[in-house]
Amino acid sequence: ADARRRILRALRAAARREGPAAYFDLAGDPSSGNASAEAEEGPGCLVLRRPPAWPSGRAGYTFAAWMRVESFRDVESESRSPSSDGSRGGSDPREAPARARDGSEPRVALFAMRGASGTGVAAELGPSGVEMSTLEHGKAERVLLDANVQEKRWMFIAVTHAPARPPLSSATARLYVDGELVSSKKLRFPRVAEPLTSCVIGAFDAFDAAAAAAAAATFSKSAAFGAAPEKTPPFRGQIGAVRFFDDALSAAAAAAVAALGPDYLGSFSPTETASGVALANVGMSHSEAREIRESLAPRLVLSLNAAAATGRSCFSTVADPGGGVLAALAAARVRVEGRIKDGIAGAIAGIVGERDFVFDEKNENEKDNSTVAATLAGAARVCATHSAKDVVHCLGGVHVLFPLLAPNIGAESDVRAEAERVQSLKEKDTCSSSVDREVSAALSTEQGLVKDAVDLLAGLLEGSRLNQEALHASGGFALVGRLLKMDGGARLSPALLPSVEHLVRSVGRFAWAGPGNDPDQAAVRLLLDPQLWGAPRASPEALAAHSAFLKRLAKRDPEALRALLPPPALVDAAAEFLHASLTSVSLDDVRTRSGSETNDASERKRVAQHRRRALLAVAGSVLPGAVPALFEETAAAAAAARTPA
Repeated sequence: ADARRRILRALRAAARREGPAAYFDLAGDPSSGNASAEAEEGPGCLVLRRPPAWPSGRAGYTFAAWMRVESFRDVESESRSPSSDGSRGGSDPREAPARARDGSEPRVALFAMRGASGTGVAAELGPSGVEMSTLEHGKAERVLLDANVQEKRWMFIAVTHAPARPPLSSATARLYVDGELVSSKKLRFPRVAEPLTSCVIGAFDAFDAAAAAAAAATFSKSAAFGAAPEKTPPFRGQIGAVRFFDDALSAAAAAAVAALGPDYLGSFSPTETASGVALANVGMSHSEAREIRESLAPRLVLSLNAAAATGRSCFSTVADPGGGVLAALAAARVRVEGRIKDGIAGAIAGIVGERDFVFDEKNENEKDNSTVAATLAGAARVCATHSAKDVVHCLGGVHVLFPLLAPNIGAESDVRAEAERVQSLKEKDTCSSSVDREVSAALSTEQGLVKDAVDLLAGLLEGSRLNQEALHASGGFALVGRLLKMDGGARLSPALLPSVEHLVRSVGRFAWAGPGNDPDQAAVRLLLDPQLWGAPRASPEALAAHSAFLKRLAKRDPEALRALLPPPALVDAAAEFLHASLTSVSLDDVRTRSGSETNDASERKRVAQHRRRALLAVAGSVLPGAVPALFEETAAAAAAARTPA
């Protein structure tokens, strides 16, 4: 049973996909066999072939990307450097990130935007934040934007750098993590008059030798920094969508970009429906969301994502005249139309020979490269992930989980046999307490398995419209309720109630009606059905938890509960518990039964009375404001409940 629960939890974890569906993997190792055939040796990175222009005036810039750091340690350097005992290999990989030789913590390259002379900016990422460095005419400055950066976790990082606006403000760099401003410090804004020849994401030292040499020479002359900085290790991890803005985004804009999530690949058009819905879900008003998108769209100068990459080439999704996917498609259309026109004209003139149609591959590649925004270098590769919810349809859909919700016949027989053994041992007054614990443990295991199965089903439904529609069309929620009733509610527990609530929330609009708008087959019936949670073998704890849930719902939204669970249905359910409490213990039974059996029967009567009072209290809470006909129906149900069966 423990092994089954571990498998269910592992499958539930596989159903949750963090990060983007497609991303750039910069931690690939070509020698491991996992890298693609086109991968090269060297640090994996993205080299911009069409660097954006350096922002002029008072605009500033913003680098924003979704990323996941695999490790801050430089594995290659540690493997080459000898350890304290003379062997090679460095520290144990299980230890915390190692410290650099100068005592500072390790950092990896994030991005660099510099000219041939080294003038520009560079950013390094470490466990304690992002370290920004600028270089301009021999003047170097460095600042650490503090943040808690964890390994092996997807996060949204945005670095903004705004020039000074005297006398109002000075040049400032800000760091946003997951849309929240975590650090803001003063940092010189360099004036770059030359073209940006070195724009790299993930590993800049190996690709801007001139800039690195100039920076090292400058830092070595600076008393503030002492010796020249060592070579920065490459970024080891995964990067999703990368965006450059030619303006320092505001806090609201950075929060909006983060709220759109890692799978958003649009250009922030104010007319987009998906982005508007996503921003509305995080509490933004329609006007505020539109205003933010109107400010973001014209400022986006470069947008790279793995979905717009082919081979080792990456295209920008920004629709500018100089490059991008749209520009590449337009150029291809022009070339095709030109070839068709030339062929028709040559055929009419009769002067076109076979050799005139020779395809100039070199010339075509040069034209195609003019639209490439970046290229993958080194061990970088494009990867795509699929969660369990995306592939479960290959196994037959989410219906394959239904056997997990059915009672385990073998376990049920074992529990019944154990109960009979308990009864016989109790009659002999032999080890009754230890046997009770064994039976309770077996039942608790079955309850835990049902809870894990419901959690797994909710995980496969959440965010998957295909799975939701398939389960809704087949009336699967009514079948789930029937499976839970098959053993008389013995596997119901207070811990199952939040799991069922999560299941109902995971199906969105399909929670309120079944196929054909049948309310009896709606997912919400799993929460509100009094016959399910009041089953004969339901535990007192499950009954009490469900009664408390109904009371909270009646207090929070009585009208909605009245529509889903009318008062006559509550009165009928209370009547069933009334008859159960009247027949559970009779005077003759009390005279003939032993003391322990009498106590158990009295406990069942007390639980039935508590459940009946709770249902009547809920009915009384939802009746105010109802139409008169509903009062008449409720009174008729109450009169029928008083009539002896």
